[in-house]
Amino acid sequence: MEKRQSSDGRCGTGFGTICASDECCSSAGWCGNGYLYCSAPACQIDYGPACDANIRPTGPDTINVARPKVGSIPYGQAIYDCEVNGGIALTYDDGPYTYTEDLLNILDEYNAKATFFITGRNLGKEAINDPATPWPNLIKRMINSGHQIGSHTWSHQRLTELSKPKFWNQMIYNEIALSDMLGYFPTYMRPPYSASNTTTDAWLGELGYHITYFDLDTEGYLHDSPSLIDTSKEIWDNAVEGRDPKMTTWLDIEHDPVYQSVYNLTEYILKSLNRNGFKTVTVGECLGDPKENWYPPLRGHFLPPPTAAVGPTKEGQPAFMNPTARHVARSMAGAAQQWITVDEAVSPFLEPVMMSPILVCRALEPRPLSQIRPWRLSARTADAGQSMAARLVSRNQGQLAAHNPAGAVPQRITVARDVSQTLEPADLQRR
Repeated sequence: MEKRQSSDGRCGTGFGTICASDECCSSAGWCGNGYLYCSAPACQIDYGPACDANIRPTGPDTINVARPKVGSIPYGQAIYDCEVNGGIALTYDDGPYTYTEDLLNILDEYNAKATFFITGRNLGKEAINDPATPWPNLIKRMINSGHQIGSHTWSHQRLTELSKPKFWNQMIYNEIALSDMLGYFPTYMRPPYSASNTTTDAWLGELGYHITYFDLDTEGYLHDSPSLIDTSKEIWDNAVEGRDPKMTTWLDIEHDPVYQSVYNLTEYILKSLNRNGFKTVTVGECLGDPKENWYPPLRGHFLPPPTAAVGPTKEGQPAFMNPTARHVARSMAGAAQQWITVDEAVSPFLEPVMMSPILVCRALEPRPLSQIRPWRLSARTADAGQSMAARLVSRNQGQLAAHNPAGAVPQRITVARDVSQTLEPADLQRR
């Protein structure tokens, strides 16, 4: 059916009409604004341009970030169970949500670890990287407490019903929001409604994702009342009670936004785990996947703040070309791009440089920029007192474009990937 502009306030699949650009299309097929019209996943994203699901989060785009397939865990293939006996991987979908802080408190009380499959903007909660919300601090707390995070898409759409551009947005938007807060995004994901097929599996493989399902579902979302939650406890008991940890492991699914799952079932589960000799593990741990593979180095980890003075230069080189010097970078997020500014000894030679193609190693320790792979960037200016700005616009072809708002003309910029390429001043125009 050809889509037409709505003239009577009706919209959606039953009417074939689209709302105005600033309106959402409710699940009942009405154009409007507010929670009942715009919240995901109910808002009809193909008919409501302003649906929460269609709103891009702030932060640098991740579409061109390198996605190396490292480790032994398959990419673009379904994973249903753990490989390491003795541990049970508790996972929570759809958060963060109102109950997530209390859930983290309960897990802390039992020194338990879990994996959170994060949904970026659902249930009317605003974007997870919105600083006006509690979500950024909660997600950072998850990481700092030793939990693992994975992607549960941007707005919990059924992936098998999406066009490839809409599918891409569901994954990339969540990456943008997570990397805006953390400086990286995960390789593990779980499809909403457990809905994926060979086509979407292949797309997820292209993006470098492990497709994570489960083999234990207590169905807490079906039993969200004080009496019904006992059914979920029975499901758990049948799987865990009396089992030998040396011969048993489970990959369990729960949900942040389910009240009884958080405030009743979780503590019941943790007591049962301890009583039966199991330990809680993350999904990565239960699969035997090293932690460095959960958020690979090539996914743009931020460098830490400066901790030491920059070492001396040699032979008149800028300090950042001295392999013995310690250098760090400070990151600043913009609406559509991310820049780094280097420390004072380096900034006269290079400031700022677009982050994504350069920050490709996990710099847990300060490193000279010249050692960051696969890119190396060196520059010098006619006047070292002025700054020069460079913007990398094509990672795949190793081309560099630069502009110079301060007015200084760089003498030479060299960018090396597989083959060194030197651009002379005449080429250093903004493209």
